[in-house]
Amino acid sequence: MRLEGFNQAALGKTAPRDVTRPILPEVSSPSVQFSAMFDFQSYYDSTLLEKAILEQPRNSPIVDSTVQIAQVTGYSLGLAPWSQTPIAVEFLVNGQSGSSVLVCRPGQVIKPMGGKSFSGIRWGLPFGWLGGGMATVFIFTTEKSTVHWGAASEVIFHRVRVPILQVADLTSGGSNNNARKNWPMRFPWTQALSGSSSISQKADPVLAITQPTRVALALRGFSTLPGSAGMRIIYQATNDFGLDSAGDIVLTNPVYQDVTWPAFSSVGTSGNLATQNPVIELVNNSLANPLTRLAADDGGIALVDLDSVGAPLTSGFVDFCRYGIL
Repeated sequence: MRLEGFNQAALGKTAPRDVTRPILPEVSSPSVQFSAMFDFQSYYDSTLLEKAILEQPRNSPIVDSTVQIAQVTGYSLGLAPWSQTPIAVEFLVNGQSGSSVLVCRPGQVIKPMGGKSFSGIRWGLPFGWLGGGMATVFIFTTEKSTVHWGAASEVIFHRVRVPILQVADLTSGGSNNNARKNWPMRFPWTQALSGSSSISQKADPVLAITQPTRVALALRGFSTLPGSAGMRIIYQATNDFGLDSAGDIVLTNPVYQDVTWPAFSSVGTSGNLATQNPVIELVNNSLANPLTRLAADDGGIALVDLDSVGAPLTSGFVDFCRYGIL
């Protein structure tokens, strides 16, 4: 078996090492297993904010920089449920394309050719996906191959940095009166733009997070917080509350959730551990955190410092890491 590495020479990155392991007990048929690691396609940036997305060529349903080729003959393909990302797959016959590009989520098995075999696969991240991580693929080498897997694992599907506004910012006019478009749950994201030049990454969605599980928040921009500080998360134009019967966006009367950052002080004076920032988590099965489930594919969130005296969160940011199950 030959597994080609990433096409990332232009980025100056080293291609991942081939990983081949024996099959696991829950696989009841002959198979070949291999894994690859993919970069997350969204990242944190204090300038780009919601546009901190790696550029993906729109004419390719498989992200070019992630393309792998495996010359392995088989009858079906399975993406292990412990994979951290979905994949896009093109099945090859005699070295040529034998199928359209199909998207496979963790825990799914695809038998693309009916009772016929394929000679290999071309695969990588689907266009528009903003996550990444490890993907473990099984190629089943007999026609009657079966596999018994449990539930799919939680994946990271989006990361974004959001500035903390002051109450006065919401009344000063301009763009702060409407939230940035920054809170998708369907991919490709219909509002996605990449980089300072705003390169379009938009397309019709083919993937959706069906079970958002939690959101982790990290406070940035401070080495200390003398006292606890309240912050409001305002959700504007959510899919749940912000669309009318015609599917048009309603920007008025958004919903919100208040969170409290604890008082803290960093310990240490030098080195890369000198500044620490608190992390809190919103979980969708908690009555105190119902808004974790909300999406705003055509809208987004804004953060506001609730302390009108002292403005303790001035010039701060919050890094969000969003998790869910496809």
